[in-house]
Amino acid sequence: MVVFPNTFSASVFLIVLAVWFPVTVMTSSGIANVRNSFFEVAKTLGADRKYLIFKVAIPAAYPNIFIGLFMGMGSSFLTLIVGEMLGVKAGLGWYINWAQGWAELHKVYASLILMAVMFSSF
Repeated sequence: MVVFPNTFSASVFLIVLAVWFPVTVMTSSGIANVRNSFFEVAKTLGADRKYLIFKVAIPAAYPNIFIGLFMGMGSSFLTLIVGEMLGVKAGLGWYINWAQGWAELHKVYASLILMAVMFSSF
C-alpha cells in the first residue's frame, strides 16, 4: 500500500510485471540460440561488438522476440481484467464484477464472449 497508493498504479505494475517476464525470457532465449556461424562470418568481415549485437544477434532473434511479445500481449490482457477487478471504476473487469453482484449472468457471459473476441482479434 505504500508503494502503490491507488489501484491504478497497482494495476499498471501488475500489467508491466506480467509482460516483462515472457518478453525477457524469449528475447534472451532467442539471442542465446543464434548460430555461432553468424558471428564468425561477421567477425571475418570485420564486424565490431556493437555490430554483432545490433545487426546480427537481435535480427536473428526476431522470431523469438515476437513470440515473447505475443505471449506478453495475451498475459497483459488477462492481467488487465484482473487489475480492473481490483477496484478500477471502468472496464470489462469492473463490469463483470458489477453484473455478478446483481446476478445478471447473461451480461457476465456476454462480456466474457466479448473479451474472447477482442483478445483473439488482437
